[in-house]
Amino acid sequence: MKSRNGLLWAFVLGVLVFTPTIVRAGDPMIDALAAIPEDAIGFACLPSLEQLDADYRQAIVDLGVQELVPPMAQSLLMPLKMVPMFMTVDTKQPVIIVAMPAKTMAELGQSAALILPTSDPKPILTGMMGQESDDGTWKVNVFGTPMHAATGPGKLILASTPEMAKHVAGSTKSYASKLTKEQKGFLEKLDVVVWVEAPPLIEMFRPQIDGLVMMAMMSNMGQGAVNEDGARAQKEQIEMLLSGMAGVGVGVAVDRVGLDLRFGMTAKKDSELSKQMAGVASSRSLLRGLPSEDFLIAMGVAADPEQTKESIAEIDPAFAMLEADTELDKEKLNKLKEAVKEWIVLFAGARGSIHFLPEDGDGLIGAAAVIETTDSKRWMELLDQMAGIGVELISIPEFEEDFKEFVAASSFTMGAEEIAKAQFAHWMVDVAKLEEVDDEKMAALKKLFGEDGLLVRIGAVNDKTVVFAFGGGESHVKKLIETARSGRDVIGESAGVKKVSAELPSQKSMAMYIAADRIVTLIKRVTKVLGEEDEIPFDVPRIDAPITIVGSGAAGWTRADLYIPMEVGAACATVAKEMKAKEEAEAKAAKEAAAKEASEKAKSEGAESPE
Repeated sequence: MKSRNGLLWAFVLGVLVFTPTIVRAGDPMIDALAAIPEDAIGFACLPSLEQLDADYRQAIVDLGVQELVPPMAQSLLMPLKMVPMFMTVDTKQPVIIVAMPAKTMAELGQSAALILPTSDPKPILTGMMGQESDDGTWKVNVFGTPMHAATGPGKLILASTPEMAKHVAGSTKSYASKLTKEQKGFLEKLDVVVWVEAPPLIEMFRPQIDGLVMMAMMSNMGQGAVNEDGARAQKEQIEMLLSGMAGVGVGVAVDRVGLDLRFGMTAKKDSELSKQMAGVASSRSLLRGLPSEDFLIAMGVAADPEQTKESIAEIDPAFAMLEADTELDKEKLNKLKEAVKEWIVLFAGARGSIHFLPEDGDGLIGAAAVIETTDSKRWMELLDQMAGIGVELISIPEFEEDFKEFVAASSFTMGAEEIAKAQFAHWMVDVAKLEEVDDEKMAALKKLFGEDGLLVRIGAVNDKTVVFAFGGGESHVKKLIETARSGRDVIGESAGVKKVSAELPSQKSMAMYIAADRIVTLIKRVTKVLGEEDEIPFDVPRIDAPITIVGSGAAGWTRADLYIPMEVGAACATVAKEMKAKEEAEAKAAKEAAAKEASEKAKSEGAESPE
């Protein structure tokens, strides 16, 4: 029985690992769910083998790697066509793995069933040496493993037991009938998906989960990292997650534009987890007000102060741990906690970027942040208050000496400078006070970040907006103030960001854009500026298609997407081919040089030999 289970779950693993990089978005995933029994507790679905093969072959062309793929591997249907018994598999229809209800891990191993689409199951049954039983099921041999099969309209079911095969084949109610609107939204446009219902699996593995949680808590307690209150809060958070989860899924959607890796989770209605999932999703760009320079990383987060108020007490356990495990002044620690709580509630959104500075500017790399608040003046006052309390608390022995040295070299000064009619605080690190920084390192820092060195300017530019600026000097700050006050969406309106955003949810609670090509360029520029040898032996063309991470959700559900544009894959393939060609050329040159040297040596030795 164990070998049967192993074969079926091996097929599950094969589907999950093999398909994600080569399927296409837009196939009818929801329609494919009609073949899944309503009482299934999980499934893996691939809507079309034929489309998978077409997209795989197109991906080879789009990536320009035809010459690197062996002829036998240039079609995914080739192995299927080489096995006669699979000739009647309908490659246009979905292939599905379902997991049916089970109470124990042993039963779970026998609960899986494979649904193969076919208009004529007889050739497959014959190829598997099928023997029909009295109950209408078949005893079959799948590559040496005894299993059971049953047939249904347009499908063949393979399972570990005849009862399971017959049950799946005879199911008339679709799994789609019990999906929520949010679950269907997550599944739409996916080309391959794995979805599991959390409650039955959590119940099944509850003893193991509880054991792991207890071990982790005991380990933390042994290190003095968690006091009794902190441990209780930690356990409550885990219990909230376990008791509130309804379903979890991962999926992939791919087309000629890019690859979307998607994660989703739903929560039980009215559960505490469902309430905590409630976030702020906005159709407006989350990059408004950021400077126009070429970004390396740009990101934004939406926030709702009213929702934050409801969950602000969650930071109490963290301060309880500090109070129990350190010698921090309790009164000052409490003042810091109250200031942090008020400060966090003032947040209404945040955006930031790390970017190149203008070529004629002061430095190479800059950073900027735009913070939306309900009261920017109070936000700055609390920041000053927290900085003052924090410095006083750092003097205790528990903190590392290196950290204390860094704090001692740091200063925070309110109203240190006025730029464009805005008052700016300075947070500065006097690197000259750090033992490890010599004149050479000081010069390198100024080349990278400008003459100001490690200086962050923080200021309220209107009654609702605070900006942070690092690097580039005063000119960099002026540009940031102008874009922050205007609210212009320079980055969000760029061609690359607009292109990837069109493939992702319009309602976003967070978004991050990563320009992989510019990061490589940054490394090369930094090595050049610092006078070091370039350790990256290749150049990456400008892609203007950032890798993107997007989060969205509301009460009862959350979703995250990692989107990789096809241009990134094509660029990687181009670099790989160029490096391979370079290595082959170097090997050929070395071989020719060695042959020439050997030839010259032979001639020399021949000339010196007596006749």
